[in-house]
Amino acid sequence: MSRLCVLEKRISAAAVSRIKKALTRNRPGAAPFCVELNIDGRPSVLTFIPIRNFYGKSVAYIFGISGADSLLGHDRSFFLIFTALMLLFIMLVVFTVYYRISQKKIEMMATRDSLTGVYTRGMLFTILESEYERFKRYKKPFCLVMVDVDHFKQINDTQGHATGDIVLAGVARTMKKNIRNTDSVGRYGGEEFIILLPETGGNEALVVVEKIRQKIASREFYSSGRVTVSCGIAEMDETAASVEDLISAADKKMYRAKQSGRDRVVL
Repeated sequence: MSRLCVLEKRISAAAVSRIKKALTRNRPGAAPFCVELNIDGRPSVLTFIPIRNFYGKSVAYIFGISGADSLLGHDRSFFLIFTALMLLFIMLVVFTVYYRISQKKIEMMATRDSLTGVYTRGMLFTILESEYERFKRYKKPFCLVMVDVDHFKQINDTQGHATGDIVLAGVARTMKKNIRNTDSVGRYGGEEFIILLPETGGNEALVVVEKIRQKIASREFYSSGRVTVSCGIAEMDETAASVEDLISAADKKMYRAKQSGRDRVVL
C-alpha cells in the first residue's frame, strides 16, 4: 500500500487500514469493489478494478477516485429524474381522474335530463326498444305508463317557469323513489313522463302507478301547493307492432284520465 503514494499524504492512517482490509477481503474473488473514505478532507469513493493475467488470476488493481462533486452531481441527477418521474406520474393520475369524471359527465348529459335527473327521451327510447325486442323473443310482459302533470300550463302562466321547473323536478323525484331498480322513468317531453315497468302485467302496474299518483297528490310543492297527475297504462301485447304503437295506446288512456276529471289512473 505504501507504493500507492499518490494517496499516502492525502488520506488518514485509518483510511489506509480500511483499504488494506478491503483488498484482503476481496482478493479471493478478484471482483471490483469500492471503499468510501475522505481524501483531502472531502468525501470520496475509491473504486478498485482487478487486472487478470492470461491464466485469469488477478495480479493488480486499477483504481479510480470519484470526488464529492461527482457524487453530488450523480445524486442531483437522480433527484431530478426521480422528481420528473413523480411529476409525470401525478399528471397521469390527475389526467386519468379528470378523463373519467369528464366521461361520466358526458354520459350523464347524453342520458339524463338536466332538470329532472330522469332519462332523456333518446335514452328512454333505447330502453323501450330493448324491452320490446325482449318481448318479441321471450314474450316477457311489460307495461308502459304515460304520466302528465295536470294544469301545468296554468302553473307556468300564473306562477312562472321557475315554479314549473320545481314541480317537474319534484314529480320526477317522487316517481323515481317509488319504482323498482329494474324500472325506468324518463321525460317524454314538456310535462309528460314515461314509466317503463318490465316483467309487470296490467293489474300489477295499476297498483304501482296508483301509489305514485297518491304520493304526488299528497305532497306540497313550493309556491304551487298541491299538484296532481293523470296516468295511462298500456300493457304490451301482440297487437302493438312497435314501441310507437305502445306509446300511442298509453297516451290515449292518459287523455281518458284527463277527460274523466284528472288525478287518476286509467288501465
